[in-house]
Amino acid sequence: MAVRALGVPALLLAFTLFVRFNALGDPDYHVDETFYLLVGDAMHHGAAPYVDIWDRKPPGLFAFFWLLAGISTSVLTFQIAAVIFTAATAYLIHLIALRWADRTGAALAGLTYIAWLQPLLGGGGQSPVYYNLFVVGAVALLVRGLDDLPVGIRHRHAIGAALLCGIAVSFKPTALFEGAFVVLAFAWREWSRTRSASSTLHLFVPMAVAASLPTVLAMAWYIAHGQFEAYWQATVISNFHKGRSVAAVWAHTVRFLLLLSLPLTACALLGQVRARQEQGCSPFALLIRGWLMAALAGFLAVPNFYSHYALPLVPVLAVAAAPWFAHGLVGRVVAVVSMIWALHYGQSFDFDKATQSAARFERVTQVLRANMPHGTLYIHDGTPWLYHTTQARLPGRFVFPEHLAMSNEAPAIGVDPVAELARVLAQAPDAIVVTDTLRPEYNRTTFAMLQREVTARYTLVCALPGADFEHSFTFYIYALNQAPDRRQCPSAAARSGKVLPKPWPA
Repeated sequence: MAVRALGVPALLLAFTLFVRFNALGDPDYHVDETFYLLVGDAMHHGAAPYVDIWDRKPPGLFAFFWLLAGISTSVLTFQIAAVIFTAATAYLIHLIALRWADRTGAALAGLTYIAWLQPLLGGGGQSPVYYNLFVVGAVALLVRGLDDLPVGIRHRHAIGAALLCGIAVSFKPTALFEGAFVVLAFAWREWSRTRSASSTLHLFVPMAVAASLPTVLAMAWYIAHGQFEAYWQATVISNFHKGRSVAAVWAHTVRFLLLLSLPLTACALLGQVRARQEQGCSPFALLIRGWLMAALAGFLAVPNFYSHYALPLVPVLAVAAAPWFAHGLVGRVVAVVSMIWALHYGQSFDFDKATQSAARFERVTQVLRANMPHGTLYIHDGTPWLYHTTQARLPGRFVFPEHLAMSNEAPAIGVDPVAELARVLAQAPDAIVVTDTLRPEYNRTTFAMLQREVTARYTLVCALPGADFEHSFTFYIYALNQAPDRRQCPSAAARSGKVLPKPWPA
C-alpha cells in the first residue's frame, strides 16, 4: 500500500525532472530569475531591496531567493527548488482533481500542470512556479473544508489557507485576487452554515490577519530601518506609474498566448461541460469556477502582458480539465496530445539547450573579464547575471536593465532615468554590454546618451551569440578606450569602430 501511495508523487517528480532537465544549469534561461538570485546574493552582503537594488517585486520573493543564495549562488539552486515546487504543486492538483475525476484523470491533471508551465516561460524560476504551490495549497484546504460543513469549518485550516495566500501575495501582488477568493469563500461558507454575523467575523478576522501578516512584517522591517518610503514607492506607487505596452506589442502577445494555450483551454472547457453533465452545480464545481474567475482577474489586472503572466492560470485550468481526462480513451489521448504540444513549444525536447547556453555565457564572461581592469561594468541591455559571473561591482540601484532602457519604466522608477544613466556613465565603467533584442518600447533619450558615450570613449571588442528561452540575439561588448583584449573573441565576430548598433526600431 505504501509503495502504491508513492506511485503518483514519484511519477510527477520524474516527469518534472524530464521536462525541465534541459534547463538545469542554464544561466540565461530568462533575465528575471537570475536577477532575483543576484538580489538574494546582494542581500547577504548588506544590500536591501528597493533601497540598494530597485525592483517592484514584493519582498517575499527576494527573501526566498535570499534563502536560496544562502545555500549556493549557482543557478542550479533555484532550478532544483523549482523542480521540487512544481512536483509538489502538481501533486496537490492531483488531489483536488480526485474530487471529480478518476485516478488516471487526476494524475493526468497533475502531469498537465507540469507540462504546461514549459511554453509559458515557467521552465525556470519565475515567481509563479513557486507561489502557485501556496495558492493551490490554500485551495486544497478550502476544498477539504467541504467535508467539514456538517460539523463546522476547522479554523486552523482556514487560517492556514489565509497565511498561504499571504505568502503568495508577498511573491507577486496579483495573487491577491486568488487569496481574496479563498478568504471570502471560507467566510461565505461559515455564513451559509450559521447565518451568524459574529461566527463569520470570528472566522474572517483571524484569516484577514494571517493573510496580511507577511506584508505587515515586511513593512515593519522597512519602517524600523527608516526606509519605508523606498519600499512603498517601489512596491506600490511604481505599479500605478508604469506605462502600458505599445498597442502592437500588447495585441501580438495576447494573440500568441491565446493560440499557444488553445489546447489547454479547450481541455478545460470540455472538462467543465462533462462536469456539469455529471455533477451539475455542486459546491466543488462552484469553488473551482470561482477559483478560475479569481485567477483570470489576476491575469487581467496588469495592463502589460508577458507569457509568464499566464502561469497562475495553469493550476486551475489543469483541475478544470480533469473530468475530460477521465473520459475514457478519448480523454486520455487528448491529454497526452496536449502535453506533447506544450513540451514541443516549451523546448523540452532540446536536450542540449543548457549546455550550449552555458558555453555561450561563459565566453561572454571571459571576454568581459579580460576587458575589465577595474572590475566595473554597465549592462544596458542583457542579463544582469553577468555582474555576478564577472564579479563586477554593481553600478547603482538600477541593475535590471529595463528600468533605464525602457520608456514605459521612466515614470515608475522614482528617479529621472536620464540623470541616473548620466551618473553611471560618469563612473566610466570598464565595459558596456548591449544586445540586439527587439525593444519596441526602448527609451530613446537614454539610448541616445549611451550612443554618444560609446562613440566618444569606447571600442567594440566583440559580438557574441546569445539566446534565452524567447530570443536569439547578439551580445555587443564595448571596452573603455583601450586596446581591446580579443583573445576570447572569434576574429569573425570582432568588429572595428565605435558606433553602437541600432537593434531597436526608430
